[in-house]
Amino acid sequence: MAGYAQPWFVSGGWAIDLFVGRVTRDHEDVEVGAFLPDQHVLHAYLAGWALHRIRNDGWEPWAQGDEIQLPEFQAQARSEADPLGQFDIFFNPLDGADWLSRRHEGLHVPARDVHQRSAGRDREPSGIPYLAPEIQLLYKAKYHRPKDDADFDVALPLLETRRRAWLAGALARFHPADPWLARL
Repeated sequence: MAGYAQPWFVSGGWAIDLFVGRVTRDHEDVEVGAFLPDQHVLHAYLAGWALHRIRNDGWEPWAQGDEIQLPEFQAQARSEADPLGQFDIFFNPLDGADWLSRRHEGLHVPARDVHQRSAGRDREPSGIPYLAPEIQLLYKAKYHRPKDDADFDVALPLLETRRRAWLAGALARFHPADPWLARL
């Protein structure tokens, strides 16, 4: 885990809610991001959960020691005993100490900058790790479903200048006709 301190982090709409600091909409699932090199650590951490991976467009058991490799990148943890019930895991590739986007060829960010932490009780970033909002919004720009646009709307007023600039640059490069560009 050299170069980054947190091997997994909340992703999807919940990442936006953690960034905003409140629940902004209903969520139908929970998504966790992780780095591909940490998949065996995560597998061991989730002992007691039924773990599955997508292979050939279907779910199959993910046994300890089985390697998930791109283009495959998704797993799922299921538990009848845990109140969460299940969550999806999206594995992210690394190149040295850099995160690489699975969707956007040539896009990389230092892995230590891919996530941040929610504010703890003292409002310091000591809480739950989550995917940086600008990266999550770039992934959401692919579909522009109502929930994606709602997440953009609640995150936009809180995005600092550097995050807006990064998102604008990434959208201009990978989604040049994206309607969010005019608002950034």
